[in-house]
Amino acid sequence: MKPVIFTGVHNSGKTTIILRALKGLTKKGNTVEIIKHAENFTVSSNLKDTELFSKNGAVQSIAILSDKIISFTKRTSIKNCEITDKELLQFLILSSTSDFILIEGFKNSMLPIPKIVVCKDETNNFKLFDELTVGYIAKERYKEIEKRFPAAHHINPDVNENQLASFIEKNTFDFLGGLDCGECGYQDCLGLARAIIEGKETTKSCRSLTSNVELYIDNTKIPMKDFVRSILKGTVEGFIKNLHGWKKGEITLKIK
Repeated sequence: MKPVIFTGVHNSGKTTIILRALKGLTKKGNTVEIIKHAENFTVSSNLKDTELFSKNGAVQSIAILSDKIISFTKRTSIKNCEITDKELLQFLILSSTSDFILIEGFKNSMLPIPKIVVCKDETNNFKLFDELTVGYIAKERYKEIEKRFPAAHHINPDVNENQLASFIEKNTFDFLGGLDCGECGYQDCLGLARAIIEGKETTKSCRSLTSNVELYIDNTKIPMKDFVRSILKGTVEGFIKNLHGWKKGEITLKIK
């Protein structure tokens, strides 16, 4: 799945842009989930937006509070649980089966996810840009920002659903493992994400995404480090090599 963060100051139009992206992506046949970061939660505003996303095609729409999650989904009822930003990273990996995840908010978080800044004006939004920014929505181009962050492409506020969906498809990438294992050559997943956005790397550098050993629980892929994958592979192969009918090939093991 490919996540993207939409961030901006209060009343910058994030919800409107996300709704436009949601409609464009679903029209192209993609499944889409929405996560809304609600720091100052009120039922009248945040639940209204979150439910709006669900009614317009989101497979799952989640409002994240400081102490709970409220989820609108076609699969289950509302859920409440404690979560941190780091746990959200794992939550996205372990729970999503959608093609895209559109995330609203998290302007103070550094998750290894490409970001689109929805601008109200240049002065108030400059601090929201960083090396993860792939685009910004503003009436005018901010040349100083583009000079500092070359990967930040200008998007006109009047961009239509199809254009915005195409931009997201082109400028996002599969969610990284989230293990911060360093097996890609970078210190953590954030470092690899920056390199991918800069065009220096691809997701093929993430060993968790490209391994020939995969573990699934209820159709959810579980990320593993090289050492753990090696142990799992050796244990399974070592056991079944002694069984009648063994031959080298792809192995599928199901435990119910």
